[in-house]
Amino acid sequence: MRYLDGAAVRAAISTSDAVAALRSGLAAEPPPQPVRGSTAWTGGELLVMPAEAGDVAGVKLATVGRGPVRVQGVYVLFDAATLTPLVVADAVSLTLLRTAALSALATDLLAPESASRLAVVGTGPQAREHVLAMRAVRAISSVTIIGRTPGRAEALADELGAVAAADLPEADIVCVCTTATTRSCGRPT
Repeated sequence: MRYLDGAAVRAAISTSDAVAALRSGLAAEPPPQPVRGSTAWTGGELLVMPAEAGDVAGVKLATVGRGPVRVQGVYVLFDAATLTPLVVADAVSLTLLRTAALSALATDLLAPESASRLAVVGTGPQAREHVLAMRAVRAISSVTIIGRTPGRAEALADELGAVAAADLPEADIVCVCTTATTRSCGRPT
């Protein structure tokens, strides 16, 4: 059995490969899936997400806590016939990759080929992954990062060769990658 930490997940699976796998998987007739569950714990919540397809089965165990690291988890992949564990992987990295790849697939299917100006609302890990994913499916000419905290928006923009802005610019593709419940940047609501 192998263990893949976050860096190993990113090294093992490219965004383009993830988009292709999702395209193929979503086109196929999915088998019935087990019910997902959640359990309240003292420190937060445990989410249990099982699934099976073809010759593999897996379960993501994720916690949403109140500590300094809010979301943590592991994904265990099993051989479906023998239930032998094959891989244990960092669930947060897999989720970041899968979520952004699904957005990229939707963009690839729905946005015109000429779409090249990207705006991303948010400054966290999903924002970063979405910029990478959009660059995998479109020739992105400009990226604007919009965030509540100007310093975080500027830091992410610098890292990704983008610009930071306080308000939504004219864009062909907009990715909203934030858990914020209030709007505190740009024009008042």
